[in-house]
Amino acid sequence: MSEQLDQLRSLSYQKGDQQEMLERIRQNVREQGGHIYALVISTDIAAIHKAIERGEVGEWQDLFGQFIDTAQVVY
Repeated sequence: MSEQLDQLRSLSYQKGDQQEMLERIRQNVREQGGHIYALVISTDIAAIHKAIERGEVGEWQDLFGQFIDTAQVVY
């Protein structure tokens, strides 16, 4: 999982259309008890889902596809 966090950090510093979104998410990630928690605002998660559903190809789309496949929602 740390590889994914490293990739998120790297992507958040790269120039691109979604840099602001990636930066927001990176700033709200924490690791605790062997689990990784990320706070993602609703407009960002909607954009992520839309990109994945449309089959967009790219590093951040692949990364969040992996996150979504293994995610658990915590309230």
